[in-house]
Amino acid sequence: MQLTGPTLTLRYAEPADAAALLRLASDPEVTRWFSWGPYTSEDEPRAYIERLAGERERGERLDFVIDATGGTVPGVAGGAACGGAGAAGRRPSGTVVTG
Repeated sequence: MQLTGPTLTLRYAEPADAAALLRLASDPEVTRWFSWGPYTSEDEPRAYIERLAGERERGERLDFVIDATGGTVPGVAGGAACGGAGAAGRRPSGTVVTG
């Protein structure tokens, strides 16, 4: 799935995004208020990307990378407990991470 506007696209993360996500989330100021991070190796964003499809299918998470015109990935937008059986009894939450 992807949503495209004039200057950016929201799309599912792909394995090729791991390096860009490492650059973004290795900055302690970017991850300062989150329960995770900062990333210290490319294995961490790679594992995150690998988990996303299953989490979407179970209704636990719906995250998109923010893909700016020109192919840069300046951030991630999404939320937990988007609906479905996995979200029963939980309130939705959202996150936007940009560098």
